[in-house]
Amino acid sequence: MKFSAMRLGFAALAATAVVGLVPGTANAGPIVFNQTTLVGFQQTDNRPCVIGDSSCNKPAGWNNFLVSGTPGLPNNPPSVYDLFSPTYLVIPGTGINNVAGEDQIPAQFDILIDQNIAGGFGNENLIFFKTFDCGTSTTIANGGNVTKGDTLPICALDAANSFTGPQSIPNNNNGNGFSDAGLSGFSLIVGHHYFFEVSITNDSDGMEEYFILPTTEENFPRVPEPGSMILLGSGLIGIASRLRKRA
Repeated sequence: MKFSAMRLGFAALAATAVVGLVPGTANAGPIVFNQTTLVGFQQTDNRPCVIGDSSCNKPAGWNNFLVSGTPGLPNNPPSVYDLFSPTYLVIPGTGINNVAGEDQIPAQFDILIDQNIAGGFGNENLIFFKTFDCGTSTTIANGGNVTKGDTLPICALDAANSFTGPQSIPNNNNGNGFSDAGLSGFSLIVGHHYFFEVSITNDSDGMEEYFILPTTEENFPRVPEPGSMILLGSGLIGIASRLRKRA
């Protein structure tokens, strides 16, 4: 009886462990501020900015919202800003594309934040990063930019894919083009159009960059490799075997 109960317990443990290694298909929880594993990524064409300055690389034709220098009060820091991105169409797969003037992004990604600060002013504060779902309407396609006075009444806040602070952004990598922190867990709906809004306080030195890191990039695995799963399974079997001999 003792061994049977023990064997069932280890079977349940093994099943739970294996299930935990299977990647999910959607984001069920809130966006998480990440200042550990999302540090040090370089902004590239394959990691385009949705909001950034003119130094931000981008694919040909990309409609990212470029802000020159520190918005608000560039000559009298610190300043506060509230900026919007253009609209983006979510497509299947992992690619970053621009087709017929419309930017296209994958459904699952993280947002990396490259902070720039001046000496003596301390870290900047992320007040919020909001995501708005505009559905499948084609009226807001082709890079519509809400900062130019467009009204998008059909768009609604996507709370599950938004972050609310305030959150101090650590100066982990001061310099242009590399992430200091990020926001993990974006999972959008394929076929829908989205745009983003960001608010920052204590901005002191140049424009921040907010760029996409697809969660399927080979250099940023999201789940353990098959070899790790095999090792875990072997370890559980070995433990169960030893306990059986003792019984």
